[in-house]
Amino acid sequence: VISNSWGSSVRYKVIDDAINNALRNGRGGKGCVVVFSSGNYSVSMPIGSSVGYPANSNPDILVVGATSTCGDRLNGINPNCFSWGRGFTSIAGSCYGNELDVVAPGIEIPTTDLSNSFITDFRHTSAAAPHAAGVAALMLSLNGNLTQKDVNKIIEQTAKKTGGYPYFLSLSKPNGSWHNEMGYGLLNASDAVSQSVCNTLSLVNLSF
Repeated sequence: VISNSWGSSVRYKVIDDAINNALRNGRGGKGCVVVFSSGNYSVSMPIGSSVGYPANSNPDILVVGATSTCGDRLNGINPNCFSWGRGFTSIAGSCYGNELDVVAPGIEIPTTDLSNSFITDFRHTSAAAPHAAGVAALMLSLNGNLTQKDVNKIIEQTAKKTGGYPYFLSLSKPNGSWHNEMGYGLLNASDAVSQSVCNTLSLVNLSF
């Protein structure tokens, strides 16, 4: 599982080729699960609110946006959905659009940091993407036969429809109802992990 929280303003063939190689040939041909944060934009400059590159470069990438503490898309508009007293000098919105697959918490996330310390306010889509990468890793730890496409499909199909958005069915979105600001919905670790395990019930000489 490759977790990515970075972007580029320029498209490079070497990046596209590396991502495609991981998706197609990783894990002995089953494919690596490639997770990307959708990207952030300044709420004062919403023009760049679409999913950035390279998250938007390949439809098999699992693109993850961020939610606020209120469960809607992180947008920096509602002050009741942030802890403004914790040193938030800027609030970025979570990029969204057709490439968005799921969302995960993106405010006040506890984590370790590069100085071997511990912080409690990791934020934005860089904080959201690792949630999905961790869930994918848990799924594969229980069922290593899942392909990259299997993992993405299960994560998308089990996502919760939260935030009060009108999710719609579309032929271009085969894994359930979808919304351009939330994707298939909020990452659901419990259901995704549960559905990644194939159970066999044997009765006498019959297997189901």
